[in-house]
Amino acid sequence: MVGNADLVTEGVLLSGAEVVVRADRNGHAAGYQRAEQHGARIVVFPMTGSSEDAALLLVHSHDAALIVGVGSHAALAEFVDRGRADMARTFLTRLKVGTKLVDATAVATVFRRPTPTWPLWLLVILLGAGVAATAVLSGDATPVGEWRESVVDAVTGLFGGSS
Repeated sequence: MVGNADLVTEGVLLSGAEVVVRADRNGHAAGYQRAEQHGARIVVFPMTGSSEDAALLLVHSHDAALIVGVGSHAALAEFVDRGRADMARTFLTRLKVGTKLVDATAVATVFRRPTPTWPLWLLVILLGAGVAATAVLSGDATPVGEWRESVVDAVTGLFGGSS
């Protein structure tokens, strides 16, 4: 977990996970005391900026191939709404992470369940049934009827029957 330990449940602090607490310039790490009281493994990450930026930089520094942001700020309007000082830090963080950061909705769009193949097989069966019906029901005077008669004669001759 990366961020303020005051904002998470006790279950997270007692889970045994490593808690990364972001420290401000003055050394204040919000939630440090609460995490320490619960006996969590604590790592202090000194950084100016948001906890989201700290998490992105921490994952990027460990050479992640892909970072999927769930619930993160992705749109330009969200950056502008955060205020001028936070916007610059967040923008620089996004530049550092680069194309490794992908929004969760994009991942869901790319990795959809495969489409079922039964409609295609049904179409092939119906097409085959149509071809068979055309061959059986066509008159003897048509080219298909003549072809059918030649196939019937060939099969009958193959099995020793007379034509």
